[in-house]
Amino acid sequence: ALVPNDTTVIGFNYINGNSVSFQNNNGEVTIPWNDSYAVTDKFTIEAYINVNSAQNYEGFLDFGNYQNGVGTPQQRGFGFFLYSGGWRFYLKTTETSYDDIQHVVASASINTWVHFAVTLKNETLKLYRDGIPVDSSNYGGIVDWSDFSSNLKLGSFDETETKFFDGKIDEVRFWNIARGENLIKAYKGVTLNGTEDGLIGYWRFDEG
Repeated sequence: ALVPNDTTVIGFNYINGNSVSFQNNNGEVTIPWNDSYAVTDKFTIEAYINVNSAQNYEGFLDFGNYQNGVGTPQQRGFGFFLYSGGWRFYLKTTETSYDDIQHVVASASINTWVHFAVTLKNETLKLYRDGIPVDSSNYGGIVDWSDFSSNLKLGSFDETETKFFDGKIDEVRFWNIARGENLIKAYKGVTLNGTEDGLIGYWRFDEG
């Protein structure tokens, strides 16, 4: 299927068999909360993105409540957004929060497909670009989901207002295990069968 059951699709253009194109900053895919998505001490997130243009706080994945500032009590979950020229992955755990400039970060060239992966294991968050580790950071505790049970959104990010991603997204994968570097590198370009161990979300955006 194009998108999983119970997924709301808002304002994107579908490119047949390839990806979802979020054009003119007005689209998102909304995936309803699922208890299995509330990962705790380990996970992996993967996605291919192709950026047309970007500005601060424009993001392509938002699964939480982001408010900038160390110790911000309302911050929850995690997400990918652009800040100061780099794509940053924020994570809020029960013992750790960072501000904009402190999150793990990697660059992505305009009009070029880039594969990003993030893993959490043993209180270490690692960011990979095209299968190569580029940044890491330490986190104490487990992912903080307290008082949060909202949707997972692809194609937008909300800091103080919703900003939509201008580009294409493909092969979004969500695991409740931390995939190793070799697996990330070996399978980033391989279509999964959907039954792999630890795979809890898989959005291919291919024709079906």
